[in-house]
Amino acid sequence: PRLVAVALRTARTYARMMRPDGAIDYELKVDGPAGTASPTGSSTALAGLVFLKLRAIGHREFDGAIHQAARWLAANRYPAEHPDP
Repeated sequence: PRLVAVALRTARTYARMMRPDGAIDYELKVDGPAGTASPTGSSTALAGLVFLKLRAIGHREFDGAIHQAARWLAANRYPAEHPDP
């Protein structure tokens, strides 16, 4: 139960910091403005995974955030033929 409580707090923070389009920015400040020119796919994906795990154990409050994150990730992924740097 304690780890679930911590995961819920983390997910609520992610959901609060998520932009309306589903992105989470690299430059986040809990007590101030975020750097909106720096969306990060890895943070958005991690948030989505946390949301999904919590949903799997019955927490439905993140359903909207799951869809937001998934839409952003799908719209901003590299094509399969993109060469690795």
